[in-house]
Amino acid sequence: MINPLIALQLLGYMAQDRLQAVKNDEKGATAVEYALIVAAVAAVIAGAMVIFGNKITGLFNGISLGGGGGTGGAGGGS
Repeated sequence: MINPLIALQLLGYMAQDRLQAVKNDEKGATAVEYALIVAAVAAVIAGAMVIFGNKITGLFNGISLGGGGGTGGAGGGS
């Protein structure tokens, strides 16, 4: 029969080795980093749309309606 203290110590060493192996495994780390970057970029784009949305819409409407302040263009003048 095995001594319970030796079994507990052996279990502790096995758990320590397993935790060290998980700590050194970096396969999923890059995927998580890329996901965080994509989430940050999406948050910046969403924030910019909230802040500048009306101004951008007005800019494009002005361009499409010909009110962008340009000179000349189609439409007969005298």
